[in-house]
Amino acid sequence: MGMFDKLKCEFPLPDSFSPEGVWFQTKDTPEQNLQRYILSPDGTLMAEATQEPLPFHGALTFYATNICGWSHRGVVTSDGNAPFWAEYCALYDHGTLLKLEGGCRPDATRPWITPEEFRRPLP
Repeated sequence: MGMFDKLKCEFPLPDSFSPEGVWFQTKDTPEQNLQRYILSPDGTLMAEATQEPLPFHGALTFYATNICGWSHRGVVTSDGNAPFWAEYCALYDHGTLLKLEGGCRPDATRPWITPEEFRRPLP
């Protein structure tokens, strides 16, 4: 298990998913020490702390889920909404965003349960 950085996406996503308040994880940025980056509305990747553009080159994969717990009963989400998995890949050429692909899909691998049901003692 390794570290990761966080990414806030302000750029329009290809599937119109609106990630307000979502910090994506990525293992493709330079630090890999919980540093924060922003994908700005114009496609520029920058460090949150300095607001300096990064000359990133290559593929930048970032992903998120709202699942915060699971048990044999099912999954519980952090926001009370149906579980989702979102994954995107941005292709950069020396700091210029060329393409962004991916999407958000429902996570229906396990039943979605309420926090109360999640905490209910076993029989």
